[in-house]
Amino acid sequence: MSKLRFMVKVAALFICPILLSGSISAVKAEGTPALAVSNSSVPVNGILDITVTNAQSPTNLKDWVGLYEDSVTPGSQPAIWWDYVLNQGVTDGNGTFTFDPANIPSAQKSRYTAGKKYKFILAYNDSYTVSASMSFNATASQNPTIISINPVNVNTSAGTAPSLPATVTANYSNGTNGTVNVTWNRIDPALYSQAGSFTVKGIAASTGAAPKASVTVNEGSGPVMSFQVISDTHIRNTSSSDIYNQHLTAALKDLKQISPNSSALIIDGDITDSGSSTQYDQLNSILQSVNHAKTYFVMGNHDIFNYTDYNTAKNMFLTKTGMPGNYYDYWLNDYHFIVLGSDAIAGDKAVLSTTQLNWFQQKLNENASPNKPIFVFVHQPLSNTVSGSNAMQDQQQDQQLKSILTQFPQAVLFTGHTHSVFTESTEFYNQQYCNMANIPSTAYLWYDPTYTQPGSGSQGLCVDVYSNKVVIKGRDFTRQEWIGQGTFLYNSTPFITSNKSTYARDENITVTFNNGPGNAKDWIGIYKSTDTPGSQGSTVWLYVNDTTTATTGISNGSVTFNGGLANAGTYKIGFFQDDGYTQLGSYVDITVQ
Repeated sequence: MSKLRFMVKVAALFICPILLSGSISAVKAEGTPALAVSNSSVPVNGILDITVTNAQSPTNLKDWVGLYEDSVTPGSQPAIWWDYVLNQGVTDGNGTFTFDPANIPSAQKSRYTAGKKYKFILAYNDSYTVSASMSFNATASQNPTIISINPVNVNTSAGTAPSLPATVTANYSNGTNGTVNVTWNRIDPALYSQAGSFTVKGIAASTGAAPKASVTVNEGSGPVMSFQVISDTHIRNTSSSDIYNQHLTAALKDLKQISPNSSALIIDGDITDSGSSTQYDQLNSILQSVNHAKTYFVMGNHDIFNYTDYNTAKNMFLTKTGMPGNYYDYWLNDYHFIVLGSDAIAGDKAVLSTTQLNWFQQKLNENASPNKPIFVFVHQPLSNTVSGSNAMQDQQQDQQLKSILTQFPQAVLFTGHTHSVFTESTEFYNQQYCNMANIPSTAYLWYDPTYTQPGSGSQGLCVDVYSNKVVIKGRDFTRQEWIGQGTFLYNSTPFITSNKSTYARDENITVTFNNGPGNAKDWIGIYKSTDTPGSQGSTVWLYVNDTTTATTGISNGSVTFNGGLANAGTYKIGFFQDDGYTQLGSYVDITVQ
């Protein structure tokens, strides 16, 4: 008898094995484009922080911002100052940049004087059609003037409003510093209702520099472990003025301030631009210049593809990083970390040998618990998952990895390679296989899907591990701001696993289920991969008590399909609620040969 209902009911469909919740910053420009300044009156020789919101996204290479007298129509006169927004690090329609009047071209400096009103405008694609503007007053020069304000780091408990300081430290143009009063913006209570981090901005008198406070919200006694993940540092030369070197240095300094108790720093591949000894030495020089957590490295395509001999490239990586292999594992605070890396040179692609794949599956099984995350790192993402992976399908053993990870939905897979900004809608993915997170580039950013337009920003991730959740927080290192977060919850969402991914015909199939609702008629069914439960019948099915006669409700357990499946093919296993077709967790894909 097949499990078949002709009235299909899907009251709630959980499409992921571990629930993803939390907030992610807006990724597409929705609403009216706007510009905002940190202060409406600014010393004529002082900096001014400008916030862009809801600009068109993806950002066009020639979208720009410009400074004019308030009464001047753009296009009728040259701008006093202008630049493309990508050059200012605004890659996704939302962002902040700092205007410094010292950068006004000499031919236009006489137009920017105290006692006048000015405006910044936003226009698209080299046009003079103003999409957004904002005005401010230039006041008398400050001497010395404020050139920056030190960011503030504050901790609070979930449900408790953060206590922000009444003053902040300002740095002046003559090399001195001092305290200035600050008025903080209102904080939405939802931001501190759960574990995570966010940034609060404020206003300080007589300066256009915006005070910033990075707030970390802890639940209970705080996370049991925290670690940091960056990727695609692309160190390419030894120049201190090189932007990639500057970005990595700034990222390390920022991470030191916001996450001083981190257990590890993982750099997820493309750590160099072409794998040369000089580039590795520069990388290590930068790492040694800033105190940071113990570093673990992943090998990326840029680290090896400039070589003709794989072993030479691999040995350079191992010698310069001190890693035990191109793939390896380690344990931190009783959590398992697994690193994968290419076994061959294949351009942009990763090639994982059968030996490595078998090792990977063995390591995933090592002391594994369905309610405890396993952290996995590889440079290239799985196809059609996280941001950028639709266009950059560079994991040669893509299907094999997916088949393995399907058996371990508790795993969290971190990948880089795409350089995609954190605020992409597919920053996180867990519709199939396992939980995944994209790691933005520390060197330079791309906006998916426009792979012809790089941005000058620098981003990475901070991860807080709780006993029942993993909170992954996006950090913009150039802005020194939190830009969103996602949370994978454990011990709460139903999910299933199979004891194998590939079976022989008529081989027993055991399916383990977790966190079910506990109904006597909750059931497990195996369907052909193309069939829809409720429209087509299952090939085989069992209630959670391992029979076809419901008796006692069980939330956690296993069932065994004795005799397995007679016909070869691809199948999917589903967990369903109370004799219906409300799906509990995601499908597990299996193959019968």
